[in-house]
Amino acid sequence: MLLGKGFQIWEIALRIGRSESVLQRTVQDNGVLASLLKRVKTGRWTSAEEDVLLRHLAKRAVPDKGMIAQQMGRTTNSVARQIRKLAKGRRSPMSLSAPVTSPDTELSKSEIATLEVRLDRILEGLTMADKTERWYRVLMEAPRVEWIERILSLIPTPVGRILAGTSPPTIAELRSLEWEHTSRLGVYAWILTRKILNPFYPEHYIYVGSATKYGKKGHFVALLSMEVESYEPNEIVKARHLIVLAEAALTIWLGALTEGKPDGQKERLLLRSLCPWDVGQISYCGICSHNPLSVDVFYPLCTARSY
Repeated sequence: MLLGKGFQIWEIALRIGRSESVLQRTVQDNGVLASLLKRVKTGRWTSAEEDVLLRHLAKRAVPDKGMIAQQMGRTTNSVARQIRKLAKGRRSPMSLSAPVTSPDTELSKSEIATLEVRLDRILEGLTMADKTERWYRVLMEAPRVEWIERILSLIPTPVGRILAGTSPPTIAELRSLEWEHTSRLGVYAWILTRKILNPFYPEHYIYVGSATKYGKKGHFVALLSMEVESYEPNEIVKARHLIVLAEAALTIWLGALTEGKPDGQKERLLLRSLCPWDVGQISYCGICSHNPLSVDVFYPLCTARSY
């Protein structure tokens, strides 16, 4: 008898094709059957139990282990261990590998050519994407090849090697990049790790930005930086335009954009399609909510002018 083997009522109902509620009443009304029912199941998880657990996990990013344990007739610790096991089994081997970035030697001609082609495609897409009127004029102030040259001149070799890769970077590769403690303008990546394991949701998240505050939790890496040659307001604005454009390009390049709201799906699909890799193969999830070119760069010194 299945009850004698430790099976829970919901498992038996699933096996014999009966209603769980009907079977529950039958067991409760029969003293012999009720005595065989184990309140808490122990031992190895069955495939049926794993399937039910996966359905629970698919419903919520943060699973309620206590509720799941109660419904499945398992202890909370048993549920937690099984979630860790499932998460480990579903985790991409690439996301756990050690950094494979080549030594800090000069980029090859092939890598440079790849960077130029990829950045050109992204910038071309940004010219067609929604943005402010001011950003439209800024992009028209210089030919695309000039923007490409300016941005690539700021990218360090290790970052360039990752961006020229045939496959999207792993978290280990991104973590291997350095962080600059500097007041220079720049673009960074913020790597966050989910505290609650759930095999249906990514373990790592990426945000690309051009400004931050010290003390934020997570791992920061520098993607590029630049010195401002002059602190004359117009020159500062020009430098900010270059940095924010680089931020927009790297946000797309690294697949850091969220899928977006339904009313902006067409625009978001356009931007995400500019990523040089299949976004479905990226092991992390992007959390950038918008295209940086949808916001104007404001004139320094708190004036009302925007550029």
